[in-house]
Amino acid sequence: MWFPAGSDRRRLEALVRDRNAAQKHAWRAEIILLSADGVGTNEIMRRTGKPRVDDRRVISGIVHVLKSGGRWIDALPEYGPSKTLYNRFVLQAEKLFFPPS
Repeated sequence: MWFPAGSDRRRLEALVRDRNAAQKHAWRAEIILLSADGVGTNEIMRRTGKPRVDDRRVISGIVHVLKSGGRWIDALPEYGPSKTLYNRFVLQAEKLFFPPS
């Protein structure tokens, strides 16, 4: 694995601080710097990723969509993003119907 040293590291640090840089470039530079510092994957996700939507809200949203018969996209925003509701539903359904052997 490549680790930034010297001028490369300074350029990446400047990119992270630059408010005019494209967000995805600053985000990737920050991940590279954290990896080089020996920070673990979970900690990197905690520092750079979006916070996880509360599981209770998501479960309530899944139950609401299933009971109402509506579309995922029409779920109330209080339950979290509709894509999150759908993805967690699919994940739990796979675990329920196709348990690991």
